[in-house]
Amino acid sequence: MNPISFPTQNLAAKHIERPTLERAAHQFEALLLESLINSLEKGFSVPGGSQTLGTQGYSQLATQALAGALSQAGGWGISALVTRSLLKTQGVDTEKGL
Repeated sequence: MNPISFPTQNLAAKHIERPTLERAAHQFEALLLESLINSLEKGFSVPGGSQTLGTQGYSQLATQALAGALSQAGGWGISALVTRSLLKTQGVDTEKGL
């Protein structure tokens, strides 16, 4: 069995601007929130209840919009933690706040 090889490039050496990191962190948190909301929606749905293809589409869009809005409003704070962690890997002092 051959060992797994990883790229030799130091990914921490690549500088990514703070707004780009924050946007990616908010998108990540929104995906987590969307997954939770979808699970809750399925858990509370009426057994045997019927949804048309159109209402399923609108429901999915509404879930995505809600998750994105929750993340932008602070969500669970996951995006702030992710941003802070990524900034630390770049050597940015995060003790002064985001």
